[in-house]
Amino acid sequence: MNMNKEEYEAGGEKRAKNQKSSRSSGILVKLFSSTIGFYVSLAIFDPISRLFEHPQRLIGPYVKKGQVAADLGCGLGNYTLALARSVGPEGKVYAVDLDNKCIRPLEKKAKKATYRNIEPHASSASDLSFIKDRSVDFIFANGLL
Repeated sequence: MNMNKEEYEAGGEKRAKNQKSSRSSGILVKLFSSTIGFYVSLAIFDPISRLFEHPQRLIGPYVKKGQVAADLGCGLGNYTLALARSVGPEGKVYAVDLDNKCIRPLEKKAKKATYRNIEPHASSASDLSFIKDRSVDFIFANGLL
């Protein structure tokens, strides 16, 4: 295919415009997937992950009635609820997640299951000033970076 310089430049300019628009839409897709998409994936994969993960079996040998536990990076609270069951009503569980959008569903789950021993916090795992020093018996941090 033979093109003269003008046709080539026009074609190149046209491609550049198309590339630019596809790049900007790619950014939107990335932004969408990094915010809303994350919560959509949590909602979709949360019930599926519960089929393969057994939180109670994993933490059961380490947590006893009356203890205080912290679930750092609690997400939607699968392990938080298991911890709350393990420590019982006389124990306490601090559920900590960076995002408040994970904490709200956890609060609803805890209320529905009538757990009153869960204290949820939207906070970074590096700022745990709401937990008294040396008061925690067990810390669970699954997948926390």
